[in-house]
Amino acid sequence: MATNVTPPVIMQQPVTNQVTTTTTTLDTLQLTPTFSTPGVVNANTKVMKILKNADGREVAVPANHIAPGDVIEYHTTYTNTTAQPVNDINAMISLPSGVQLVSLNSPLPTLATTGGDSYQTIQQVGNTVVVQENYSGLKWNLVNFDANAAKTVVIRAKVQ
Repeated sequence: MATNVTPPVIMQQPVTNQVTTTTTTLDTLQLTPTFSTPGVVNANTKVMKILKNADGREVAVPANHIAPGDVIEYHTTYTNTTAQPVNDINAMISLPSGVQLVSLNSPLPTLATTGGDSYQTIQQVGNTVVVQENYSGLKWNLVNFDANAAKTVVIRAKVQ
Protein backbone atom coordinates (compact mmCIF):
# COMPACT_ATOMS: atom_id res chain seq x y z
CA MET A 1 0.00 0.00 0.00
CA ALA A 2 1.46 3.24 -1.03
CA THR A 3 1.14 6.21 1.23
CA ASN A 4 1.37 9.64 -0.10
CA VAL A 5 3.90 11.57 2.03
CA THR A 6 4.32 15.25 1.47
CA PRO A 7 7.87 16.40 2.19
CA PRO A 8 8.15 19.21 4.72
CA VAL A 9 8.38 22.72 3.30
CA ILE A 10 11.33 24.72 4.56
CA MET A 11 10.91 28.46 4.35
CA GLN A 12 14.05 30.40 3.65
CA GLN A 13 14.49 33.31 6.06
CA PRO A 14 16.67 36.17 4.89
CA VAL A 15 19.89 36.34 6.86
CA THR A 16 21.16 39.76 7.76
CA ASN A 17 24.50 40.30 9.33
CA GLN A 18 24.32 43.89 10.40
CA VAL A 19 27.52 45.26 11.83
CA THR A 20 27.22 48.57 13.54
CA THR A 21 30.40 50.55 13.54
CA THR A 22 30.99 53.89 15.15
CA THR A 23 32.65 56.31 12.83
CA THR A 24 33.61 59.82 13.68
CA THR A 25 33.88 62.34 10.92
CA LEU A 26 35.97 65.47 10.98
CA ASP A 27 32.83 67.50 10.29
CA THR A 28 31.23 66.40 13.57
CA LEU A 29 34.37 67.30 15.52
CA GLN A 30 34.95 70.79 14.12
CA LEU A 31 35.19 73.78 16.42
CA THR A 32 33.29 76.88 15.41
CA PRO A 33 34.36 79.89 17.47
CA THR A 34 31.83 82.66 17.98
CA PHE A 35 32.60 86.23 18.99
CA SER A 36 30.82 88.80 21.14
CA THR A 37 31.56 91.30 18.33
CA PRO A 38 31.62 89.56 14.94
CA GLY A 39 33.76 90.69 12.01
CA VAL A 40 36.78 92.00 13.94
CA VAL A 41 38.69 88.84 14.85
CA ASN A 42 39.16 85.89 12.52
CA ALA A 43 39.60 82.29 13.71
CA ASN A 44 41.35 79.58 11.71
CA THR A 45 41.30 76.05 13.18
CA LYS A 46 43.33 73.02 12.09
CA VAL A 47 42.49 69.59 13.50
CA MET A 48 45.58 67.51 14.12
CA LYS A 49 45.89 63.86 15.19
CA ILE A 50 48.55 62.98 17.78
CA LEU A 51 50.65 59.94 16.89
CA LYS A 52 53.87 58.49 18.28
CA ASN A 53 56.88 58.22 16.01
CA ALA A 54 59.45 55.40 16.03
CA ASP A 55 61.28 57.11 18.92
CA GLY A 56 58.08 57.21 20.99
CA ARG A 57 57.77 61.00 20.70
CA GLU A 58 54.44 62.60 19.94
CA VAL A 59 53.92 64.17 16.54
CA ALA A 60 50.92 66.13 15.29
CA VAL A 61 49.78 65.24 11.77
CA PRO A 62 46.77 66.53 9.84
CA ALA A 63 43.72 64.50 10.88
CA ASN A 64 42.33 62.66 7.87
CA HIS A 65 40.62 59.83 9.78
CA ILE A 66 39.57 59.84 13.42
CA ALA A 67 38.41 56.89 15.53
CA PRO A 68 37.28 56.54 19.14
CA GLY A 69 40.29 56.59 21.46
CA ASP A 70 42.33 58.92 19.23
CA VAL A 71 43.91 62.03 20.71
CA ILE A 72 43.43 65.14 18.60
CA GLU A 73 44.45 68.76 18.87
CA TYR A 74 42.65 71.85 17.70
CA HIS A 75 45.15 74.55 16.69
CA THR A 76 43.07 77.75 16.54
CA THR A 77 44.73 81.00 15.55
CA TYR A 78 42.82 84.16 16.45
CA THR A 79 43.81 87.16 14.33
CA ASN A 80 42.80 90.79 14.79
CA THR A 81 41.82 91.71 11.23
CA THR A 82 41.70 95.45 11.87
CA ALA A 83 44.32 98.21 12.00
CA GLN A 84 43.21 99.05 15.57
CA PRO A 85 43.82 97.23 18.85
CA VAL A 86 40.93 95.07 20.08
CA ASN A 87 40.05 95.91 23.64
CA ASP A 88 37.17 93.70 24.68
CA ILE A 89 35.95 90.87 22.47
CA ASN A 90 35.06 87.42 23.77
CA ALA A 91 35.94 84.36 21.69
CA MET A 92 33.85 81.33 22.68
CA ILE A 93 33.77 77.69 21.61
CA SER A 94 31.59 74.76 22.53
CA LEU A 95 33.42 71.46 22.57
CA PRO A 96 31.78 68.98 20.19
CA SER A 97 29.98 66.04 21.74
CA GLY A 98 32.18 62.99 21.52
CA VAL A 99 35.39 64.68 22.67
CA GLN A 100 36.75 65.16 26.16
CA LEU A 101 39.18 67.97 26.94
CA VAL A 102 42.59 66.61 27.98
CA SER A 103 44.76 69.74 28.05
CA LEU A 104 44.95 73.29 26.80
CA ASN A 105 47.78 75.63 25.94
CA SER A 106 46.75 79.28 25.70
CA PRO A 107 48.60 82.59 25.77
CA LEU A 108 45.28 84.14 26.89
CA PRO A 109 43.50 83.76 30.24
CA THR A 110 40.91 80.99 29.84
CA LEU A 111 37.39 80.72 31.22
CA ALA A 112 35.42 77.48 31.10
CA THR A 113 31.94 76.13 31.69
CA THR A 114 30.62 72.66 32.45
CA GLY A 115 27.27 73.70 30.94
CA GLY A 116 25.25 76.81 30.32
CA ASP A 117 26.43 80.42 30.26
CA SER A 118 28.24 80.46 33.61
CA TYR A 119 31.99 80.67 32.90
CA GLN A 120 34.71 80.57 35.56
CA THR A 121 38.39 81.43 35.19
CA ILE A 122 40.41 78.23 35.23
CA GLN A 123 43.90 77.91 36.65
CA GLN A 124 46.83 78.33 34.28
CA VAL A 125 50.51 77.64 34.89
CA GLY A 126 52.22 79.79 32.27
CA ASN A 127 50.30 78.99 29.09
CA THR A 128 49.17 75.56 30.31
CA VAL A 129 45.61 75.33 31.61
CA VAL A 130 44.94 72.90 34.44
CA VAL A 131 41.98 70.72 33.34
CA GLN A 132 40.08 69.60 36.44
CA GLU A 133 36.57 69.02 35.09
CA ASN A 134 34.78 67.87 31.96
CA TYR A 135 34.35 71.31 30.40
CA SER A 136 31.80 71.77 27.63
CA GLY A 137 32.77 75.29 26.58
CA LEU A 138 35.74 77.65 26.69
CA LYS A 139 36.03 81.43 26.42
CA TRP A 140 38.84 83.95 26.04
CA ASN A 141 38.59 87.71 26.50
CA LEU A 142 40.69 89.36 23.81
CA VAL A 143 41.93 92.49 25.59
CA ASN A 144 44.76 94.70 24.28
CA PHE A 145 44.95 92.51 21.20
CA ASP A 146 47.18 94.55 18.88
CA ALA A 147 46.27 95.45 15.30
CA ASN A 148 46.87 92.53 12.91
CA ALA A 149 48.21 90.43 15.82
CA ALA A 150 47.63 86.68 16.07
CA LYS A 151 47.51 84.32 19.04
CA THR A 152 47.19 80.53 18.85
CA VAL A 153 45.33 78.32 21.33
CA VAL A 154 45.95 74.54 21.29
CA ILE A 155 43.20 72.33 22.70
CA ARG A 156 43.97 68.64 23.17
CA ALA A 157 41.04 66.25 23.40
CA LYS A 158 40.33 62.53 23.36
CA VAL A 159 37.73 61.18 20.95
CA GLN A 160 35.12 59.13 22.83
